[in-house]
Amino acid sequence: MGRLDLKVRMAYEQRWMERHTRLEKLVRSSNSSTSTEGNTSASANKKPMDLALYKATVHGEVDHFIETLVQVSTERELSLTTIFDQATLLQNSYLHVAASFGHEKLVGFIAYHFPSLLTSKNMKGDTPLHVAARAGHLNTVATLIRFAEDSPSCATSASYVVREIADVCPDILLRSRNNGGNTPLHEAMLNYHEYLVDYLVRMDRKVSLFGNNVVSYCENKEGKSPFYLAVESGKKATVESMLQLFIGKGYSYEEMKGKSPVHAAIRTRNKGILDLLLGKVPTLIQLRNEDGETPLHCAASIGYNEGVWYLLEKFSEFCLLERDDNGFLPIHTASERGHVDIVQKLLQYYPDGGELLTKEDDHGNTALHLATMHWRPKIVSSLTWEKRIKLGLVNDDGMTALDVAEGMEMMASFRKRLTWMALISAGAPQGKISKAPKVNAQIPLQHEPPNMENYKDRINTLLLVSTLVATVTYAAGFTMPGGYNSSNPDQGMATMASKPYFQMFVICDTIALYSSMIVAVSLIWAQLGWFLSQFMIGLCGSEFIMRKSKADTNEIVLPFDFCRGAPSLMTSFNNCTLTTAFGSIFLLLEVVAASRHHEIHDLLLLVAIATATSSSGDGVVTQ
Repeated sequence: MGRLDLKVRMAYEQRWMERHTRLEKLVRSSNSSTSTEGNTSASANKKPMDLALYKATVHGEVDHFIETLVQVSTERELSLTTIFDQATLLQNSYLHVAASFGHEKLVGFIAYHFPSLLTSKNMKGDTPLHVAARAGHLNTVATLIRFAEDSPSCATSASYVVREIADVCPDILLRSRNNGGNTPLHEAMLNYHEYLVDYLVRMDRKVSLFGNNVVSYCENKEGKSPFYLAVESGKKATVESMLQLFIGKGYSYEEMKGKSPVHAAIRTRNKGILDLLLGKVPTLIQLRNEDGETPLHCAASIGYNEGVWYLLEKFSEFCLLERDDNGFLPIHTASERGHVDIVQKLLQYYPDGGELLTKEDDHGNTALHLATMHWRPKIVSSLTWEKRIKLGLVNDDGMTALDVAEGMEMMASFRKRLTWMALISAGAPQGKISKAPKVNAQIPLQHEPPNMENYKDRINTLLLVSTLVATVTYAAGFTMPGGYNSSNPDQGMATMASKPYFQMFVICDTIALYSSMIVAVSLIWAQLGWFLSQFMIGLCGSEFIMRKSKADTNEIVLPFDFCRGAPSLMTSFNNCTLTTAFGSIFLLLEVVAASRHHEIHDLLLLVAIATATSSSGDGVVTQ
């Protein structure tokens, strides 16, 4: 095998010398025949790339490329300088094209004879190394860096270090940036070519030994470094390798520019990488994102429970009372986002939870204020149950949490009303001074007139469904399964009246009828515009209801007729009577909820009639 390897090596070197000799002859002949043309091309813009030579570059065979190069130079009487100054529409050189296709031998040939192309950039600011790294061609990347070590242009640019001591030229290529601020390592990370990333990190370590900046921590225009991208993609081995560079250079957390990798680990919910980062470099806990948020703020914001537990166990003394740019503590962020478990955990880790609940942001808002502003009923309910909470605290606008909740619009959502109810049930007071809250980008504007057209189709659909349910359940009450007895003493009664499952059927049917009729009447009021202003606060007086229309009156009386007739078909109707009583009590509760309205006498009378009629079961209604 040793002799065979030696023969292959000798054959390769012989072919290389032959190609080099051919190109040298072409250089001498082109310089002698086109001396004036070369001078003019230096100052002119780059001309379009020759199609035949472009195809030869894409093909990638070196001998074919040289033959085509000789042919183009001879036929068009162009110097090699002029030819290699040509570019595509995107300003890609021949070296860019060869690198994009991974033709490492052709790349080496061009880079050796025309080293200035190593640092040339296309329209996007990409060097050939960027192109090769993005495509994931490891051998091509290695070839470019190897030939860059002997590049005269790189040697001149790197004159601040003696090249006999260290090969510093690759540092120039490794740190070169395109228009997006990306280095070749960025491009390799964005497309994650694992072996290529490992190679570039090793090269980064090599050039960093001679005082150069670590490429792994150079941020692009988005503020993302290759280290951040490695954390974001969850590549633990790469993160560990880059972290060794950070430790080896003796960097502090203040020297880590751009977006925080700790926040990236939290947002991707990667506990392993989070532990790796903070375990080896605990000072990284002091990193903040563009909004001034600490890692605990970030974890509390996205509801990452495991991350919050970890940070509290390791860094509770630092994290709990750190504020972001808005003056938010982590408990403010968790309350605003509605994460109940995290709020409770933060209160447990603070020595005096009551003090933490009184902490205010830059606008004087406590955690309870923020939870109310963003309509988080679970958080509000949880906080109001805390014995240490102070419900009467006011913000800079002089508003308590209840004042904020009562600023909701007329067509408030169910979640908003639940928030208001939680405060009311806890006995939250109103402030002495009531101002309109400041407009916040995160809080929807209040008191805007509702757009009724948004609800029209939904109301019509629900009304149709509730009407169908009411019709079916009403008919089911008089077409009992099993039929009726035709002989005494139970003539006309349901044959299955004594069966438990039959009685369950009647009970469920009665409940369904009550529910569907209540929904139907409510939706009719909603269409007339009255429901939204009255019924959502509480059921209004029946004097108004009975004067609405004949259709409304029929729908109110219909369930009472059902409960009067259905029990008469059964010999034992105690269960049905209980169901009727339950339905009547439900209506009565709605009336009580509307007690602020005084016109309820007639509706109470209707409820009493329904109860008495259903209990008698004789089909007679007395005034």
